[in-house]
This record gives sequence, structure tokens and C-alpha cells, in this order.
Amino acid sequence: MTLSPCRLSHPALGRSCALLVAAGLELALVAGLTGCPDPGGTSVDAAADASVDAAPDAGPAFEHPARVLRVIDGDTIEVEFQGVQMRVRFSGVDTPELGPPAEPYADQARLFTLQNATPATEVGLEFDNDTCGSLPFPSSCFDVYDRMLAYIRTAQGYDLNAMLLSAGMARVYEQADFGRKADYLALQAQAQAEGLGMWSQ
Repeated sequence: MTLSPCRLSHPALGRSCALLVAAGLELALVAGLTGCPDPGGTSVDAAADASVDAAPDAGPAFEHPARVLRVIDGDTIEVEFQGVQMRVRFSGVDTPELGPPAEPYADQARLFTLQNATPATEVGLEFDNDTCGSLPFPSSCFDVYDRMLAYIRTAQGYDLNAMLLSAGMARVYEQADFGRKADYLALQAQAQAEGLGMWSQ
């Protein structure tokens, strides 16, 4: 697999960086954002380049759109999906806990997710098992805390789970089996090698 670097000049990543700087956080937390592959085989570079000329309100057509209601922490959001209000836990990744006490980079991870899955915006939910996308939802689509498990596609077309890993804001949830595990482990290894986010300590 060839990992394509995500340049900070891309709209989604540039806005994330700007918000983190404005919050007084180290630019270094996101300066190394790299390698956010599209699970369909298209690099994030290509996806971002293709959207440059799109209208400002144009976004990807999601197969399973959901409206973000609230960001709970770095890896959990509350959404309205298929007319149902529910919590969604990001498949395959685990961000530091807010606590109390908060773990290192917990606040930064939540801020990163807040910038890329802003309340009132639409994101796409993606699943290993596509039956999770329609009613009635199978019980296998939920974790033990009754949160739906999904990959999150941002309004700009990026895999938010992968972005968190690339920024060092999350680690792979290795206890679970999921479809993007090999790709996610590669992103985590790259963030570790570059000492990004939680791997800088």
C-alpha cells in the first residue's frame, strides 16, 4: 500500500490546523498530518484536488448521511441517522479519555473531531456490514454501551478515523477486528515514527 501525504494546504486539514493554533495548542500537533488513504483506493490528495473547483456548499454524496448533533469526545459523536438520535463510536480507533482526570491529548483529540464533524453539519457513516445502514439496525452494529460503530466520512470527503490516527490523536483499537485494520495500523506506525501527538511523549 502506498500512503499519500495529506498536505496542510487541503481545506479540511488547514482548518483543523488553524483551530488548534487559535486555541493556543502547538502547531506541531498537526503539522505532520500525513497518509490519510481513502479506503476505496483513491488518495486523499486526489480527492482534495478533485474538490478544489467545487461550489462552496458542494460535498460528497453520502450513502448513509447523518447530521451531527454533538461531539462527545475524540472518538464518539451524537448524530441523527435514519430519523433516530444515537451515539456513534468511531470504528477501529481509540482516542485518549477526557476523564477526569483527562489523559494527555484528550482535549486536542476532541477539538480535532469537533473541527471535522461540526454540530449541524452532515457526515457519512460507513460500515463493514452495510446492513447497519438501514432500519431495523442489527444489534451487531452496536458496542456494549449501545453506540453504533461506524467509520466517519467528513463533509470534505475524508476518513476522520484515519485523520485522527495520522495526527497522533488516536491509537488503533487492536482488540477488535474491522475491515480497515491493516491501513489504520500503517497510519499509526507512521505517526509513531514521526513522533506526532500522543507519540511525541
